[in-house]
Amino acid sequence: MNDLPQQQPRMLIGKEVVDASVSDFIGELEARSAPSNTIRGYKRELRGFLLWLTETKCQILGLKFDASSITETDICAYLAMLYDRGLDTATRAKALSVIRSWFNSLGRRGYVKHNVAMLVSQPRRRDHLLLIPSAKKMEILYDSLAKINSSWPARDAAIIAMFYACSPLPSELVALNIKDINLAAGEAAVHG
Repeated sequence: MNDLPQQQPRMLIGKEVVDASVSDFIGELEARSAPSNTIRGYKRELRGFLLWLTETKCQILGLKFDASSITETDICAYLAMLYDRGLDTATRAKALSVIRSWFNSLGRRGYVKHNVAMLVSQPRRRDHLLLIPSAKKMEILYDSLAKINSSWPARDAAIIAMFYACSPLPSELVALNIKDINLAAGEAAVHG
């Protein structure tokens, strides 16, 4: 029996093998009966990442580089490039998900020891400020309730007034019961 340590297999990546690397990964997805839209999206995302990576890493490391040399910084730089191109958060998150899946695949085949893509944080959505309509617009909306054929106009008026005055979340407003309202104190208890 050979007592020498087993050498880790290598996956060399370069411009001429990008499509073969993508095909290997896509073959795994097809073997697991992934939906065709998923396969098409993963193929596009992984190919984009690997082409970008070969553009940047091959300039530094030569014609080919080992998949195990890809770092968290490389992945962050790719996501930053997508951001600079104006791609939204969901698209960048999807790209990261594909890269993570690819690294999982490389790990199963022994090409990498760790999934460095797991060290990269998910792109964060920017919170959008809530635009509150003017008092005049709310008055017009409130007055228009009389023209709407509603089964419960008093409820509709109360909902509009609550939204304008308190800005509750829709789930809070739906969960609100008459017993939760203290008219004397002008308060409503929110359950959550």
